[in-house]
Amino acid sequence: MFTQTTYNKKITTTLSDKNATDNTKKLYQYLYNCYGSKIISGQMENAWNNDCNMLNRVYADVKKYPAIMGFDLLNYTISGKSSFNIQTQRAINFWNGKNYNGDKITESKHGIVTFMWHWNVPLMTKDNAFGFYTTNENPNSNTSFRIPYDISTKTWIKDSFEYKQIISDFELIATELLTLQKNDIPILWRPLHEASGNVDYQKDGKAWFWWGCGTKTDSSNIACKESYIALYKLMYNFFQKEKNIHNLIWVWNAQNISWYPDDDYVDLIGYDVYREPKNYINDDSIYQIYSNIPNSKNNKMLALTENGVFPSKESFFSSNNRWSYFMTWNDGNHDNTGKFVTRDTAQGNFWSGNFHNENEHKIDVFNCSDIITLSDIEDFTSYNL
Repeated sequence: MFTQTTYNKKITTTLSDKNATDNTKKLYQYLYNCYGSKIISGQMENAWNNDCNMLNRVYADVKKYPAIMGFDLLNYTISGKSSFNIQTQRAINFWNGKNYNGDKITESKHGIVTFMWHWNVPLMTKDNAFGFYTTNENPNSNTSFRIPYDISTKTWIKDSFEYKQIISDFELIATELLTLQKNDIPILWRPLHEASGNVDYQKDGKAWFWWGCGTKTDSSNIACKESYIALYKLMYNFFQKEKNIHNLIWVWNAQNISWYPDDDYVDLIGYDVYREPKNYINDDSIYQIYSNIPNSKNNKMLALTENGVFPSKESFFSSNNRWSYFMTWNDGNHDNTGKFVTRDTAQGNFWSGNFHNENEHKIDVFNCSDIITLSDIEDFTSYNL
């Protein structure tokens, strides 16, 4: 049953998908019951190097596993990248309380799974080249692919190459989501993330991913919320109505409250925060902004869906602001052979080393009784609906 507290009493107990699977409803109920009194730990996996095992790296440092692992469908729409397509299987293993080798790491518990999608599309400037950035430092890797939506008539340009590509990619991703659904795995689904741009980009009105840009006829990278919202709703309806996918808890994460699609399309609100290293504060101002979205009943749980530095245990619980979970970004530093490294000062490693999160800080947070790790998760699949 839903257990009401001071913090969650205004939160809705209903998912946007009225046909959600039982385990999806139960996971949401678990998140609801934890909200305000507990915070769930999370770690993002690395999707572009199979040798970088973040699940093991967390355990090596704190002797605990995160309760949530984040996976990325980054390569699933690119031909020739099948060797990287192990994210779905890794998620299945983690849900079943196993590591990626299939060894049990917890008994009678399920790991919580979240998926995002760095959506690679054709660059449009050369054959067999894909990307998702519009403002990358390397201009040769930027895509001019745009959302084929006419904002003046509010209609899709269905005969366009872009629209056909979008639907084709939906089909590919639906296959993975249906595989997870067949395994009775609920997903915290965070699509089209950071659409309005991340912190540095919001100030100049530009988006750094194509799914936040304008229409097909717009060759700039000016952010366009109307096109983004149309794409978000197109995906939502396609997965539910066309593919009968009902194991998704929809996590909205556009980084701008004016881009909010509607309460009927959102189950949980996420915000991505990258602070200066070792700054372990919990920013109340961000929480307050996202608790007061103009076209919303403001009855959704909030989560740190990406973070570099994560707050200290004292900061996490020092005010009335509460996050459902946090999700530390992965390690990205590697040497000149392409091998990922864990050196102490590696700036691109958000977990490993001491550059962003000091080891003492990591151990302190993961051993806090109010921070949920894998061994702390209730068997929410046994809940009664």
